[in-house]
Amino acid sequence: TEGLAYALLLTALWRFVDLWRRPGLRSGLEMGLWLVAVMLARSQLLILAIAAGVVLAVALVLGPSRREHALMAAAVCLTVASHERT
Repeated sequence: TEGLAYALLLTALWRFVDLWRRPGLRSGLEMGLWLVAVMLARSQLLILAIAAGVVLAVALVLGPSRREHALMAAAVCLTVASHERT
């Protein structure tokens, strides 16, 4: 599972660059799904979700497009939280 987790992690980080350029609900849902996939592969990679939360919080405070980042943050949080409930 380590190889799968590594591949998922690198692919997720690669996608996050593109998703960050166009913040919004759809980008947040995809980002949340990538985070869930990585955490399903290796639960120790929960640190990725924590880091994403910190980056989104900073973007909400300092970013130029706060509304779009708020939508993205809400979608990420709801997607990850729905995974944690199952």
